[in-house]
Amino acid sequence: MARFTVPVKWNDEWFSNLKPIEKLIFLYLTDRCDNAGFFEINKRIDSFLIGISQDEFVGYLNAIKKCYIASRDLKKVWLKNYLKHQRNLPLNPENNAHKQIILIIQSNENNFEYDFNILAPNKGLFRAPGNVMYIGNVKEEKSIIEKKEGKNDVFWVNERKAFFDSSEWVYKFCSDKKITLPEFKKYGKIFIDDLELKEDFKDLKEMRRHFTNWYNKNILNGHYEKIEIDSKKNGLPHNLKTLNL
Repeated sequence: MARFTVPVKWNDEWFSNLKPIEKLIFLYLTDRCDNAGFFEINKRIDSFLIGISQDEFVGYLNAIKKCYIASRDLKKVWLKNYLKHQRNLPLNPENNAHKQIILIIQSNENNFEYDFNILAPNKGLFRAPGNVMYIGNVKEEKSIIEKKEGKNDVFWVNERKAFFDSSEWVYKFCSDKKITLPEFKKYGKIFIDDLELKEDFKDLKEMRRHFTNWYNKNILNGHYEKIEIDSKKNGLPHNLKTLNL
């Protein structure tokens, strides 16, 4: 099918600094993704078509991770600017050309840590992450004060679960602090238990910010003993939104 190309990408600082093989893989993704910008990874086929080894394909794919968001199961990527460059934004459910795109996104959205409602403002087409709820086509954002009723409140349960989900933020935190994913979960549980004891319930964004400060103060400064974890058994958080396939 015919697709738009964006010649000015060759002037883009990020793109122009890529290695030739990385540019090729970027173009490969934009040519072979679906109409919504999702690309399902098959490293055996992808590496064969490009003419490199499977390990090289995974390595170069990780090198251009700025252009995509990886799925939770790391089997797909979504090209962040694809719909923009194909002149399909904002999405409109009344536009026949957009109906298939909307259906594709709806079939993939639960596997991605991203608010796809950004693509269709005020339409309420996609699930609402975090503390945003959609009822029909009406977007409602409840105040944090209304939701902070206790540790069994639906809001807090969802925020607590989201904190431990394997999001890009979690993997970046582990990478920055040089800790494993199991270590993050153990430190996170100490932090969450402390919040619940104090009944200091927070939204996800606020929780992440406070956890970072808590970790720097208590763990880095030695107020808690470092948690020893068998790295051979539990492994490092090697899939730091890099695709370790």
